[in-house]
This record gives sequence, C-alpha cells and structure tokens, in this order.
Amino acid sequence: MKKPFHVALVIVSILILALTVGLFYIRNNEDRQITLKYISADSKSDSALMDLNSATAEQLQALPGIGPKLAQRIISYRDANGGFRDFSELLNIEGLGNGRVEAILPLITLGGSL
Repeated sequence: MKKPFHVALVIVSILILALTVGLFYIRNNEDRQITLKYISADSKSDSALMDLNSATAEQLQALPGIGPKLAQRIISYRDANGGFRDFSELLNIEGLGNGRVEAILPLITLGGSL
C-alpha cells in the first residue's frame, strides 16, 4: 500500500514544481514585453514631450519613477548606443520595467540627434 502512495506523492510533487517553475518563467518574461502606446499629434504637441535623445539628467528626473540613478542609466545607454531609435530600447536599461516605461511613454519622444 505504501508504494502507490509514495509514487503518487512524487508525481504530485513534480507537477507542483513544474507549475511553479512555469509560472515563474512566464511572470519574468511578461515584464520584458511592452505594448507601445502612441500619442496622436492632436493630443499633445511634440514640443510638450521630453526628447529622450537630448534630455539632461535633471530633465529626465521630472518623469514619473525616474530618479538620479535611472536618469544616469538612460543617458549612459543613449551615449553608448548613439541614441534611442525605438521606445522598446528602454527595457534594456536596468531598473526600467514595463510599468515605468508605460508610465513615461505619453511624456516622451525620440527626436533629437541620433
């Protein structure tokens, strides 16, 4: 009697472990996906948007959720890569997740020098 119970317990344990690992994998990969939301030209003028390719650290810190360290990381990434060409590049910066990027998307543009 004990053998079938132990086999069932092992199978259930493996299934729980697989489910946990699967959920962890899915959750971590969802953070790296972003749905880009574009602002129509009628809703805001480009002059009201902050240009990520020319903004200073102080200007970047005016964005929600961006402090001195993230502002410096944004500038370092911009300098190392010749500027931003796509909003999704923001996800390559440590500390900028999907939520923060979505919060600043309506406030930024990618004009300026590349």
